[in-house]
Order: sequence, then structure tokens, then C-alpha cells
Amino acid sequence: MVLPVDINGTGYSVNPADFQPMFQGIAETDAEAHWLFGNDNPTMADMLSGQLMTPRLSTRLTAGGTGYTSAPTLTRSGTGQTIPQALTATLTSGAVSSFTETDPGSPDATAQGSVAATGGGGSGAVIASGLAPAPTQNAGSLTLADATTNNLNGYQTPIDIKRDQTICLAVKRKALASTTMIVGWWPIGNTRTPAWMVQVTAAGYVAFSRASGGNFSGDAQTVAPPAGSVGDWLFLAVTHDAAGARRIDWGNGTVYSQAGALDVADVRHRVGIGGSTYAYAGGGDFAELMVFQAAKTSAQIAAIYARSKARLLTRGITLL
Repeated sequence: MVLPVDINGTGYSVNPADFQPMFQGIAETDAEAHWLFGNDNPTMADMLSGQLMTPRLSTRLTAGGTGYTSAPTLTRSGTGQTIPQALTATLTSGAVSSFTETDPGSPDATAQGSVAATGGGGSGAVIASGLAPAPTQNAGSLTLADATTNNLNGYQTPIDIKRDQTICLAVKRKALASTTMIVGWWPIGNTRTPAWMVQVTAAGYVAFSRASGGNFSGDAQTVAPPAGSVGDWLFLAVTHDAAGARRIDWGNGTVYSQAGALDVADVRHRVGIGGSTYAYAGGGDFAELMVFQAAKTSAQIAAIYARSKARLLTRGITLL
């Protein structure tokens, strides 16, 4: 940018400190990344630096063979397999337990077929796989398909999980039922649990953060969403501070806290939305996602919520 100078050419005629962002009111300028979802953002690029979200329509395999000492080469085939895919295998106890593919958002994502495994020292060449339906880009939102039967479904960001981090998102309220999850962080591979998640159960929303024991068994925290109806758009923030304590903020001011919840010894997790474990891949609707490199206070969250509410209203979405 070229700034105008004063008549003597010795200083600016406009104080740079008084400048306002060109897209003021759109992106959260102190965020690490800020995504708006919908069919006007088909590349899934964030508004601050263009970081992309990667679709994760990987499968939970029904058969994986035995005796593999190294990852075999995987090839997927079948009706509708029109786009070449690069598949990467994950091994568990000598079997191919899962795989990821480079472009699961392609038309191939809805095609059935099989995966052939060659090399790697094992046997059990044909792997049956049922693929999750592709996500849907709507006007101002993203819908992840229900993929609870032998599938995973979600989007992964390039941002690592960490303490001193806040995730804010706009989600559509789901019916209280089991095997659904509205947000989760999951590892590069598919064999491990996410680092945290907010699950929708028959009783309410339940927040978990993975403790040093590697599980959620002592960490369940039931949180009530704002009053309203299924289909309402809600603002949800999940914060972990430097000590690992978790705080859940709903946009209407309800706050839940739990100390010492998060362990981050495993750095192979990414921030994401949707299902990261096949049992919790029940889909969901999302309007935006913000990632902050700080443990925001409740007052700061309230201000972000107010801006999100105004921002989404112009996109046809009313936050409760």
C-alpha cells in the first residue's frame, strides 16, 4: 500500500494507526484461521491466509488381511472409480486397519468398490469398503453426511492441536441422539481417538478432552445447549488454557469449566470438524470455524459471538 504524504513530504497525511481492515466485520483479524462455509467457498480456503481444509471421507475397513510388516500399496477399484486416488494404509497388529485418500471429496467418494493390497509382506488382498457420502456445500453452510456405518466423515485443517487455543464455530443444533459428534480433533492416521470432542448423546452435549491416560473415561462433562429447537444455529466455543483446563462457552452466555483436562503429548492431531472416529460420524451442519492461538476469556468469547452473529446474519443464518 502506498500512503499519501503531507505537503512537505516529511510524514503521512493519514495516521496508519487509524486504518481499518478493508474487510472489517468479516474475518477475525487476530485468529490463526477463519473459515466461512458454503457454496461460495468451494475450495474451503480460510479468509486470512488461504489455508485449506481437507476432506476426510476415509473408511473403516471390514477386512484387512494379516501379517503385514510394512504398509502395502493400496488400489481402489469398482463402479464409479473414475478419478485416480492415492491411498495410504495404516497398520494395526499386522492388518490394514484403515486408509486415507487424496481427494475423497471427488465423485469417487460416493462410489462403492474394493481396495486391493499388494506388497508389505502380508496377505488378505481384497478389502471391502463402504464409502461415506460426500459433504454438501449449501448457501452459507456445510453439511457433513451421516456416515456412522463403517465410515468416517469430516474436514481437517492444517492447524495442530495445542494448549492456549480457542476454537469457535457456528453449528446447527442436532437432535439428542447417540453416535453423533459436532466437532473433533483427530490424528493424521485413523487408528486413534481424537484429542477432544463434543459429542451429542441421548441426554445432552458431552465435552471430552484426552487426558494423559489416552482416553476420555474420567473427563466426561455434560453441557446443556441454549434453549431452543432442533435446527437452531448455535455458537459454540471450546477453550484449553496453558494448564490444559477446558472451558465451553455457548453464545448465549452459558459457561462450563473443567480443570486439567487436556494432554498434548501427541502432536499428530489437527483441528477439525465432524467425525473422527467411526462410531461418532453422524454428520452435522457448520456455518463457520475460527481458530485462535490464545485461551480467550469468556468476555472475549462473548464479543466474538456478537461479531459472528452479525456476520452470519448477512449470509442468511441467524445464531440463537
